[in-house]
Amino acid sequence: MSAGRVLTVLLLLAAGSARAVPKPAGGAGRFTTNFGFMSNGRAVTVRGDGSVVLVGNIQTGCKAPDLAVLILDRNLNVPGGALVFESGNGCANFDTPRAAAAHGQDVYIVGDAMGQGFIQKIHASGTPGWYRFEPLATEGLYDVAVDPVDGTIWAVGGSSAPGNPGRLYQYRDDGNNVALIYSNTYFWSGVLETHFYAVAVTDKAVYVGGRAWEAPTFNRTVLMKLARGNTMPEWTFHGSESQDTAVWSLAARSTADGDVIFSEIAGGAVTPNYNIAFARHSAADGSILTKVVVGTGNNPTAWDFLGSVAVHPTLPVVGLAAGTGAWFYNFAMGGLYSWTPSSGNTRIDAIAFNADFNFNAYVAETNDGGVPYDRIQVESIAFTNESILGKTKLIAAPNRLDLTSSTSTILFFAAVKDQVSEVTLKIFDMAGRFVVSMPMSAGSSGKTRDVRWAGTLDNGERLAPGSYLAVAEGAGMDETARIPFLVTRGTPK
Repeated sequence: MSAGRVLTVLLLLAAGSARAVPKPAGGAGRFTTNFGFMSNGRAVTVRGDGSVVLVGNIQTGCKAPDLAVLILDRNLNVPGGALVFESGNGCANFDTPRAAAAHGQDVYIVGDAMGQGFIQKIHASGTPGWYRFEPLATEGLYDVAVDPVDGTIWAVGGSSAPGNPGRLYQYRDDGNNVALIYSNTYFWSGVLETHFYAVAVTDKAVYVGGRAWEAPTFNRTVLMKLARGNTMPEWTFHGSESQDTAVWSLAARSTADGDVIFSEIAGGAVTPNYNIAFARHSAADGSILTKVVVGTGNNPTAWDFLGSVAVHPTLPVVGLAAGTGAWFYNFAMGGLYSWTPSSGNTRIDAIAFNADFNFNAYVAETNDGGVPYDRIQVESIAFTNESILGKTKLIAAPNRLDLTSSTSTILFFAAVKDQVSEVTLKIFDMAGRFVVSMPMSAGSSGKTRDVRWAGTLDNGERLAPGSYLAVAEGAGMDETARIPFLVTRGTPK
C-alpha cells in the first residue's frame, strides 16, 4: 500500500435487501446502496464460497471518486455489513475501478488512479491487501483475469504516451505482497496506436482485446492470442469495421473441443451513444464466427463503453450485460434468455456467474433513480437447470475429467420429457468404440436425469486420457443427445 492511503472498514447502510421477483428463468433479487453521495457500480465477481463482491466508486463531498467494495452473500444479503471503503488522500488522490476478478476468496481490482493504472487485492477476510501502481499505464488498467492453471493475475491497460502501446501485465500474489513477473507492450502490425481493454485466460492461452488505429479514419477491433509460455502472439485479428469500434470485454474457456472465445464489441459514435454486439471468435485465428447486435449504450466519457461478457465456470452458458439489459446464449450462440433490469433508470456495467448448475447471474449497475444521488446496485437472475436444458439436451459439468485428482468427476444432465421413462448414458471413444454405460437417475423436478461419474470402468479402472463422446438415449428422450468431453492427466497445456 502506498504511503498516505487510508483504509477503513465501515458499516453498510442498505436501501433494501434481496427480494424475490418472479422471472421465467427462475427469479431475481436486487441490492441497492444508500450512501449520502454519488456512487456508481462498475464490476462484480463471485468468490469461491459463492459470496458476491460488488465494486464501485463513490464521489465524496469534494467530488473525487474512490473505490468501494461491498461483500454480499449469494442471495444479496449483507453478512456483517461488510463494506471496504478506501478513502483517497483528500481530494488530490482517488481511484476509479473498472474490473474485478476472484481467485478462491481473494479478489483483485484494477482501474485508473489519476492517470496511472492500479491493482488492489482484497483479502478473504474482506480487508484491503497490497496495492500497486502502474505509472506507464497512463490510461489506467481496464481488465483483470486470474490464470486457471497457476493462479497468477493478468491485467491490461493503455498509454497516452507517444506510440500509444497496449500494455499487458502478469503478477504473482505472494500473500502480503505482489510481484510483477511479466510486462510488455504490443502494437498491431506496426500501428503506433493500440489500446487494450479486455483480457481472458484459459488452460491453453491468454487472449487480449482492444482497438487499433487504422489510418486515415477509424479505430478497429483487435484480438490477440498468446499461447501459454510465449510472449509473441500466436495470431492477431484486426477487424474491418467502417466506424470506430473496439473489443471492450472478453470471456473464454477451455473445452474438449478447444477454447471458446466470446466478446462484447462496441462501436459507432464513441460518445454518448454507441452500438453493442455480442460475438463468438474462432480459436484458430480470432475471426468472428457469429455476431449479434443486441442494443445500444450511453456514456458521456469517450472510449468507456461499459458492459461485460462472462462464461459460466462449467456449463455451456455465456452472458453479456450492457446497455439496457443482459442476454444469455449457449456456446453455439443459441439464445437462452434475455433480461431487463427492474428499474429503467440504470446503467449496466458488468456480469458474473456463480458455479452452481442451478446458478445465478449477477449484474452490476448504477441506479440513476436515486434522489438526490446515483447508487451502486446489483441484481441477480436465477436460472434453473430446465431453463438451460430446454435448449441444450445434454450437459457435462465440467467437461473435463482430471485423472490426477481422486475427487475429479463429471456430472451429466439430460433433459427428459417425463419422469418415468428410463434414460441411459453411454460413453464412446472418438473412433466410435463403446466404453461403458450407466443409468441416469431422476432429477429433483422430474424434468432432468443426471449421473455423476468419476471415469470408472466396469473392471474398476479409470478411463485412459483422451477425447470421448457421451450419449444419452432412451424412451425419456425426445431425441438422442450427444456431448464431447476430455479426460486428462493434469491440466492440458
